[in-house]
Amino acid sequence: MPLPRLLMDNDALLKAAHWGLLDVVPTLVGGTWADTACLPTFPPRVHRAEPRLFADGSVAKVLEACLAQCTELPEPHAGVLAALQIQPGVDAGELVLLGALATTADALLLTGDKRALRAVAPTGTTPLYQHRVVCVEQLLLHALDHLGAPTLVGRVRLWTPRDKTTLAIFGRTGDKTDADLRDGLGSYLRFLDGEAPGLLVRRWGL
Repeated sequence: MPLPRLLMDNDALLKAAHWGLLDVVPTLVGGTWADTACLPTFPPRVHRAEPRLFADGSVAKVLEACLAQCTELPEPHAGVLAALQIQPGVDAGELVLLGALATTADALLLTGDKRALRAVAPTGTTPLYQHRVVCVEQLLLHALDHLGAPTLVGRVRLWTPRDKTTLAIFGRTGDKTDADLRDGLGSYLRFLDGEAPGLLVRRWGL
């Protein structure tokens, strides 16, 4: 199996699916879904369209078709697993993904788990994946470049924005210009970058 260029966590994939951004996700690395990988436990949950994950079964069907094209997740770095598994704030999924990122040269990790990113710095593992993490707000900036503000706002608002940060930036109603979105997303990114130094990709707002 080919090595993936983009690793993806469950939270980021669920948000992208609900926001209609699955077509944009692989373009983060200039590739297709065949260049991506996710946790092996996730596709069966998507197939079941678990109600706690999906606002509507149609979202699960679209996501399932994308995940069917993914390649396998590489074996994780043993040293990263040892360092992170004792760190509060890093759950089992992020543990495996960060471990796999450390063994996959040039790959990026798309994640929505800010708590895990904040917990990584004290572990000393950052050099193994320095500037190779893409957070959801960077995905939104990338999508803004591809789709423009009116289309992106319409997609994000199709289902109620799925986290407080996105809701604060996009709102539920009213016009949002390109500048409005870039200012809001950029401000949050700079804050997160300070809390999780050395991790985020130096693109899309940074």
